[in-house]
Amino acid sequence: MVRRGEISAPIVIGRAHLNSGSVASPNRKTEAMKDGSDAVSDWPQLNALLNTASGATYAEIAAAGGGIISSVNATRHASEQQLLESARRRIHALRQDGVIALEIKSGYRLSLQAERKMLRVIRQLAQHMPLTIYSTCLAAHVLPPEYQGRHDDYIDAICDHWLPELHAEGLVDAVDAFCKHLAFSPAQVERVFVKAQQPGLPVKLHAEQLSLLHGAGLAARYNALSADHLEYLCESDIDLMAQHGTTAVLLPGAFYLLRESKIAPTSHYCVSIGYRWQFPAI
Repeated sequence: MVRRGEISAPIVIGRAHLNSGSVASPNRKTEAMKDGSDAVSDWPQLNALLNTASGATYAEIAAAGGGIISSVNATRHASEQQLLESARRRIHALRQDGVIALEIKSGYRLSLQAERKMLRVIRQLAQHMPLTIYSTCLAAHVLPPEYQGRHDDYIDAICDHWLPELHAEGLVDAVDAFCKHLAFSPAQVERVFVKAQQPGLPVKLHAEQLSLLHGAGLAARYNALSADHLEYLCESDIDLMAQHGTTAVLLPGAFYLLRESKIAPTSHYCVSIGYRWQFPAI
């Protein structure tokens, strides 16, 4: 239908028992599949695949409520028990492949109570699963709908209330953020970093995907553990990362999934200076 011009992007997949917002509810037929798939994580991915195949850009998908926001909507409707069981199935699959340690991030509920619920689930998994699990607070992932147009207010909430409370409850091992034009600016991310490092929490950052905002250099200056999703990375920021020991994590799969036309220079720079990087980010 796309080829014939009858429909165009953005397109959303829906089912009679699973609405277009990918809302998961108890006892759905798409829950607890034998392969570990479920509505919470899989339908947003299918939406994204269809959108990009029909020509939608990352910005268009986000504007239509897809991408991260669709995952947020799905996860907000999942119970703590659903999140726990879904994660257990995936961890079991990872252990079959020999994984002995992993990091799990929050950032898909985007309210204090909901982020607390996700982080509690991560702690439960760490206590009961036979591998090492680290908990990262990614509250500054994307702007939730209720804060539309109020980025600074949302960052205020994270810095003034969320991080202090969640850290005091022992739920956070590290703090992450998303620095790009569709999420948060370097100045806003820096506020999160300053607050995180007051109690000694290490930081990391999603940076330089789709455009160059020098988030990787910012992350390095705060001795970040890693800068992830790197595509549009410049040589000066690579030098800073090398100086501060910040690991570079590339995300080449996203380039192909989103059908980008501009080839990012990251891999060439990293190889040319012998910088150690990880591939891919998952």
